[in-house]
Amino acid sequence: MKEIRREDAVIALLEAIGWSGYSEITVDRPDHSPRVLASLIRRASGILGQAREYQLVDYVFWPLVMILGPDRRPDESIREHIQRVIEYLLGIGDLVAVTEVIGGRRKTFIYPGEPRFVQRKNGDILVIGILPEHNEPVTGELGKQLDYRGYLRFLPGCLYEQLKEADSLREIPFDMWMEIPLGIDDPRTYYKKIVQRLEQADPYNGDLNLQRWYRSDEPPKNKNAHRYRWKDDMPKSAKGFCIVNFTDTFGVRYWAFAKVDAGEIERCVFLPTDPGALGGKFEAADEARMIQLSMDCYREKKQIAKVNPDASGGGLVKVYAPLPGWVDRRWSVLGEKLPNPQPRNNHDCLFAYRFGPTELETELEFAKAKVWLSVEYEQDC
Repeated sequence: MKEIRREDAVIALLEAIGWSGYSEITVDRPDHSPRVLASLIRRASGILGQAREYQLVDYVFWPLVMILGPDRRPDESIREHIQRVIEYLLGIGDLVAVTEVIGGRRKTFIYPGEPRFVQRKNGDILVIGILPEHNEPVTGELGKQLDYRGYLRFLPGCLYEQLKEADSLREIPFDMWMEIPLGIDDPRTYYKKIVQRLEQADPYNGDLNLQRWYRSDEPPKNKNAHRYRWKDDMPKSAKGFCIVNFTDTFGVRYWAFAKVDAGEIERCVFLPTDPGALGGKFEAADEARMIQLSMDCYREKKQIAKVNPDASGGGLVKVYAPLPGWVDRRWSVLGEKLPNPQPRNNHDCLFAYRFGPTELETELEFAKAKVWLSVEYEQDC
């Protein structure tokens, strides 16, 4: 039997997701490419239909392991990265999570999002969703014009009228896309309510495995700080409230807000707290981020957004921890999300958004009032 070269296997993988203009770097390390990971996740969802998060992760992780071979084999950190990409695709709408309460436990199933589009302020078109058994929302000539930027896909604004007539795509009204959750005006009130709910919860029975917990100390100030706040082991000195992840025997991940004393979880509220047809007001990860933002604000250690103004009056807004999906959706149409933000002034960040002069100040006020961020200005070197 003829041996298949690793490069040929990777190229076959890239062609399967519809990517012909790949680079040598992508062939060498496809597991480092945002487009490859996002496309593989979308394709897995399009094929599987209903899936748990761990099933999507396995569907992407194990083919990469087999294709890359022992010299470039992805480690378990890639699993975590795939999970983060799934969370991002849920936030933007490529994937949809439906949470049900079964046996007192919240179970979340992930489905491919309906193909749809929204026209951005600058005129181009953000396309989201997945056709069944595909990794794209459009095929044929339209599919060939997709412009990939990080995890997102765009079409030229000149195709707007054509898209409106397409049977396979639905337009999302701009105002609907920009909707924000109710009840987020005061972070301290928000935090007190979730703490009160936690205090009224039943004692935790310990039936799940603690995967990790999020240590609240100083706000993240570089792209690695957020990841380092996640800790695997909870020391005996741990006390107070924190976000935790549990796993069950099948590897299913659960998000929760927990009360801890002497390194032991006393009570927890599983997220989302308001599961509904589409996960209620928040998805689990989004609600966890809102709780963390409110907790940091309550402790007077707000998370930071740094601004690099430019000569036009616009600027680059850098953030150091994941934002709730509804914030990312808003900023992805009002500004330009940079897939690989470059370091500025010897700092780096987790995500960055570039805004024009008409949006920058408005969105900075929005960040302070609704996302509870502290805004700091920097100057370009």
